Amino acid sequence: MPNYTQNYNLVKPQKSENYDIDKVTNQNMDIIDVALNGKVSKVNGKDLSTNDFTNGYKKKIDRMVEGSRGFSAYEIAVLNGFTGTAEEWLASLKGDKGDTGGVNSINGQQGDLLLEELLPKEQTYTEIITEEKEIITLPFWYKVGADMLRVRYTGQLLTKASSFAGEDGYYLEITEKDTIGEEGSWSNKIQSSAKWTWLKDAICFVEGKGVLENEPSAE
Repeated sequence: MPNYTQNYNLVKPQKSENYDIDKVTNQNMDIIDVALNGKVSKVNGKDLSTNDFTNGYKKKIDRMVEGSRGFSAYEIAVLNGFTGTAEEWLASLKGDKGDTGGVNSINGQQGDLLLEELLPKEQTYTEIITEEKEIITLPFWYKVGADMLRVRYTGQLLTKASSFAGEDGYYLEITEKDTIGEEGSWSNKIQSSAKWTWLKDAICFVEGKGVLENEPSAE
């Protein structure tokens, strides 16, 4: 009786055994062919990993690598658990009023009042994406085509696209799904271009200048 290898059960005829060379050779070759077909080839300069690196993970990393600005202090605060707006975060940095020992002012204004005046007047919105999506609904209204928005995604300042194909940008100012807003109209939605989506676990940070808290009435 022949012996068999431990891992792939290849036939190992004994020296004293008569056997069909062609049959044994072909059988072993078939087993080896099937086994090798399921193996990952080793590439010089690259290591094999026990972790599954999916296309989704690669897209997330690509978005992070593309960003040249980096995270703002407010975005870092959000990553560490802060849930308020940028204005609320700035206000939280002001401690209790101490002994002034005089007037800390510009043009005679008290220092604590000056801080209130330095708070940004524009609206901001941060969303930590919980699932892949195309549309983000903002808590304020902007005028389409008026350059009111600054959209940052995983730290990258995004360019606005002129079409859903997205050759020249990443997002569009829309009035409803797949409908680019008419210039001068008001909207509270933005949509990603066709070549990507807002990915899960990423952060979208939107700054709006001159925006409205409520939908303006039709003229």
